[in-house]
Amino acid sequence: KFFRRAPRISGAQENSWCFFGVEAWQNWLEKMNALALARTVSQVSSSMAIGDVACQILETSEDITKPDFDRINWNRTRTMFTCGLIVSGPWSHGQYSLLEYLFAGTTSKAVAKKVVFSALQAPISISLTFSTICLLQGKGIEGAKKKVLSDVPQTWLTGNIFWPAIMGINFKFVPLNHRPLVG
Repeated sequence: KFFRRAPRISGAQENSWCFFGVEAWQNWLEKMNALALARTVSQVSSSMAIGDVACQILETSEDITKPDFDRINWNRTRTMFTCGLIVSGPWSHGQYSLLEYLFAGTTSKAVAKKVVFSALQAPISISLTFSTICLLQGKGIEGAKKKVLSDVPQTWLTGNIFWPAIMGINFKFVPLNHRPLVG
């Protein structure tokens, strides 16, 4: 699988004549996993920043065909990017890796299981994102707690209207290494 770690060599394998080849292979696989994580983190953090700029243009511009970039709150965009970099990106990488490990493939049954699992864990993901943003904005633990308790239930319920369909398409047609970008 794309994200799985290679099993470590041990015992008698270490004394084998091919030990150095196995070790090189394992080091390469670990680097590939690190590169996959870096790719996911860069995709998620960039998409969060670009999405935030797009939202701000919709919120502040009188004519969206002529965006006023002087009205963009770049601190807000930086907060979104940082959240993607330190929390949402790694979380997405782990989530998609776990889902593919638990329910491998693109059969209808595997896709349905991934969609259900994603919907059930979504409150955790939403809570992590909201908490991180509040903490990065300097609102502290109490501000994050208040945000999670007041906004997560409604956000999750609203998301369940459209996210299952998007995730179904994502799991069925999008290659694993690009799923965090779509999702």
